[in-house]
Amino acid sequence: MNISERIYGRLKQAMRDRDKPLTLALRNIRDELQKAEKAKLEPLTNDEVIQNLSRQAKRCRDAVAEFHRAARMDMVEKEEGELAIILDYLPQQAGREEIEKIARHVIADLGARSRSDMGKVMGPLMGKFRGNADGTMVSTIVGELLDELE
Repeated sequence: MNISERIYGRLKQAMRDRDKPLTLALRNIRDELQKAEKAKLEPLTNDEVIQNLSRQAKRCRDAVAEFHRAARMDMVEKEEGELAIILDYLPQQAGREEIEKIARHVIADLGARSRSDMGKVMGPLMGKFRGNADGTMVSTIVGELLDELE
């Protein structure tokens, strides 16, 4: 059973259980996946579903930060709930230590020496993580490592 089917099955169960918050969150997630399928004109592969879910997770993280600034705790809870559901379907996210270890290796392989080489490092590094790490965290870690080299 692929990820899309698991999401749809969980949505049907949430509707049967009359769990409104879960139903709403799963509908939002499924709607985004269906939009991507319509744009592509064919079903998404599991890798494409993971990429889409990663984008949705990033959107939720950004929304949580904005709602915190606006002191909208009701919306913070809603977005955090949706983020938790999305993370259930994504592969295990890489930790800071693992990202740092691989980033050091990529930086050494490419011979990066300063923050101006960040773009050169980020492409191959994000290719290695492909949905297994938050891009913002990876960017922060790479920036810190490149700052140490200057």
